Amino acid sequence: MSTRASTRLLSIDQAAEALGVTPRMIRRLTSSRQLPYVKVGRLVRIRDTDIARCVEDWTVPAVDRRRSA
Repeated sequence: MSTRASTRLLSIDQAAEALGVTPRMIRRLTSSRQLPYVKVGRLVRIRDTDIARCVEDWTVPAVDRRRSA
C-alpha cells in the first residue's frame, strides 16, 4: 500500500466533528462525491488527509477592500 502511516480513517461522526458539521452533511458530501471516502465492508470512512485537502479546496480567500488612491 502507498498510504502514509499518519493517515487516519475517521467515521462519519468523527469527520463531522472535525469539520464542525452534522453527520448528515458528511453523508450528503460523500453521496454527491464532493468528499472522497473509503468503503471498509459496509462502513464508510473518511481519510483525515482528505478532510484537510477539502478544507483547503473549499476555502474562499479574503478580499482586500482597501481603496487605492
